[in-house]
Amino acid sequence: MSLAKRVLEACRRQDLAPAGSRLAVAVSGGMDSVVLLDLLLEIRGALRVELVVATVDHGLRTGTSARDAAFVRRLAVERGLPCYTGRFDAPQGRGLEDAARRERMAFLRGVPAHRVALAHHQDDQAETVLLRLLRASSLVGLGGMAPVRDGLIRPLLEIPRLDLARWARRRGLRWREDASNGDLQRERNRLRQRVMPVLETVHGGLRERLAALAAEARELSLAPQELAALEVEPSLSRSAFRMLDAARARSVLYAWLIHRLGRHVHLGQEQLVQAARLAQAGSAGAWMPLSAGWRLAVCPQAVYCLPPLPQNVLLQQPGPRLWGVHRVQVERAADRAASVLLRSPLPGERFGGQPLREWLRRRGVPAPLRAYHPVFCRKQRVIWVPGGAPLSLLEAPGDLAITVTASIPSVRGPGHPWTATL
Repeated sequence: MSLAKRVLEACRRQDLAPAGSRLAVAVSGGMDSVVLLDLLLEIRGALRVELVVATVDHGLRTGTSARDAAFVRRLAVERGLPCYTGRFDAPQGRGLEDAARRERMAFLRGVPAHRVALAHHQDDQAETVLLRLLRASSLVGLGGMAPVRDGLIRPLLEIPRLDLARWARRRGLRWREDASNGDLQRERNRLRQRVMPVLETVHGGLRERLAALAAEARELSLAPQELAALEVEPSLSRSAFRMLDAARARSVLYAWLIHRLGRHVHLGQEQLVQAARLAQAGSAGAWMPLSAGWRLAVCPQAVYCLPPLPQNVLLQQPGPRLWGVHRVQVERAADRAASVLLRSPLPGERFGGQPLREWLRRRGVPAPLRAYHPVFCRKQRVIWVPGGAPLSLLEAPGDLAITVTASIPSVRGPGHPWTATL
């Protein structure tokens, strides 16, 4: 796929440039921003957007910054684009770069456009994440730069700088070199020129992994907000889930699974992508395994994170117990001879004169949850299934008073919580 198509796909997937919008392209004159302008010119017809150029003469480099701004203005004229130029004198002394950045962003936000496109790329993202990691940043900080935030968009955030350089050479583009990039007094320059190359020799693909870490951190930092909005305990609404984009769907799902399984959930990125696809587009009744016997299952209205299928239990002692997705309360002790076996439905089993699975379906129990529905037996005979009346017994009933409460709303039916004396 060509670089222009990759950028177009990123813009569409992340909704960076809505059709009909006016984009201001921030161009400093350096290679990265010149390539950004060239790429957006290439795909503006497909995006259906209007482009303008914005540049800043911030006075950090005597004479040079003015020539950079003049170069950008000529570039805009050659391409038939309006150009907005800001000019201010940066303060001297410590903090001048931060002050210049604030002034630059204030100017860019004042340009008459719906959004401003910045040329930050994958290498910039990796450096940002590593710097914040060294500064003991929070998870939110490790999210690095967002593709879109507060009217700023970064269409190149997934693109390595090497790919931008190749595009520039093939297209014969001209740009201005920034001599300050060689200043090793600047923290980012030292990281870029001395630290990153050494780390790449230790393990290749460093930039890609740091950028991937940023994307995952952003997703996870969004998850608590999304999770609260969706009210996903104990199941997740598929209609609300389908309204999320792919990144937020993964973040919500991951946070929800951590909530259900605990912090020790083992879920790789590929498995998380598969789980999000199942939750958004899986057919009713489909499921996939998770960690430690848990499973993710879907029905038309909800997504379930289900525990391992429960084991058979001989009910002989009073008290509560968790059994699958149900709470079973034994109110009185039974004689050992009158004890009751609690188990899952068996294949082909019948109850009330019809197949048990069909009986459960008619009572609204979703397909993924039918294997979790309690069945109570005595001497290998089914005597009660919650949701129906106990069957008459060949032998005298015991004195076991049982209450069954489903933890998942979609399982609950008439008479819930269900009670019987067996």
